[in-house]
Amino acid sequence: MDTAKVKMTQDVLYKYLTDHDVKISRIAELMGLGPNFVISCFRHNNNSHGNPRYFSLENIQKLN
Repeated sequence: MDTAKVKMTQDVLYKYLTDHDVKISRIAELMGLGPNFVISCFRHNNNSHGNPRYFSLENIQKLN
């Protein structure tokens, strides 16, 4: 069985997860992060400096 990886943006991944009723809180739990942080990264909410949040390289590795 071929286990090739598919690359996608976090926006596409978020749409896929929400379309398939995947619980973001469960993903956050598996990543060892808070659900509010994970959802704010997916939604690109602004941080305290007014910049959009995004997943760091370390968090992307956890997400994978």
